[in-house]
Amino acid sequence: MTMTKAKIGIVGTGFIATILAPQIQSSKKARLDAVSSRTLAKAESFVANYPGAIAVEGADQLIARDDVDAVYIATPTSAKEDVASRALTAGKHVLIEKPLHSAASFKRLSALARQKASC
Repeated sequence: MTMTKAKIGIVGTGFIATILAPQIQSSKKARLDAVSSRTLAKAESFVANYPGAIAVEGADQLIARDDVDAVYIATPTSAKEDVASRALTAGKHVLIEKPLHSAASFKRLSALARQKASC
């Protein structure tokens, strides 16, 4: 039986992304498909170490990709809810790597995820 790998995109190229990317790349169940940064040059520099991964400028371009199933959000805390909301609205699975700004933020994202899952 052949298993399809989950196609993961990472928003952000900071420290945690540098730890996570090689783990995704070596996974038997997932592959790193795309990485976005605020500048294309930074995303290109990041993916240079990950054959097959595509560099894109900005979270919206990564979220819009049909070849990305799930989005790992490795942005500063202040941007996480906004990026996660856009990814959930686009029908992507979302993984967030550190705490959200507030409990209210968590509740809003949880409600949006439940809403999208029931569609």
